[in-house]
Amino acid sequence: MNDFFLMSNRSINLPIFNQYVDVQQIQMKYFDQWVICAETVKIFMHEKEHSDEVLEKLFTKHPSEVISICGLVTGLSTSEILSHAKKQDDFMQLIKAVLNTNHAYFKPIKEKSNNQKNQGGKSTTWFDSFQYLISKGHLHSEILNYSYGTFIEYLKSAQRNDQSYLLNIGNTMRVSYHADQKGYTKYLESLKNN
Repeated sequence: MNDFFLMSNRSINLPIFNQYVDVQQIQMKYFDQWVICAETVKIFMHEKEHSDEVLEKLFTKHPSEVISICGLVTGLSTSEILSHAKKQDDFMQLIKAVLNTNHAYFKPIKEKSNNQKNQGGKSTTWFDSFQYLISKGHLHSEILNYSYGTFIEYLKSAQRNDQSYLLNIGNTMRVSYHADQKGYTKYLESLKNN
């Protein structure tokens, strides 16, 4: 899914089970319920294709987790999902749509380097992530309504913004240290004119 799909919190409207089922992105306010079930699915699906055969194995091995994540993002009840599970083609489409719509959660996470792992031994919490976005101008109520994918992309964007800011400060300090007064004034003027 692309950035605009994430930012506008779009969903996929799927014509299955003789009706249209709206498959949504998981919102941060439901993330505690989601992660309990979705983590098992994520581990099982790690580097696997979304083929019907793999999805059948997933459902056979972890039926309650699959039903739970489908329920959280569709609004269908457990009994509705179970009754529809008999229609295998439609049910496989539903599982694929849930995985694709929430790709931001299910995609493999890159391993952190040793440098990133050993930053003082402090653990980061969700409150730290929320506070970071709040410090960048986001509102708490807005963050709770972000999809997981939007939340992650805003975090990455804020981090890139901070890195760019620090790089600019470093360059300015270096220029001011090495340039004479006239050269430094010329550098500042060029920044103002951009």
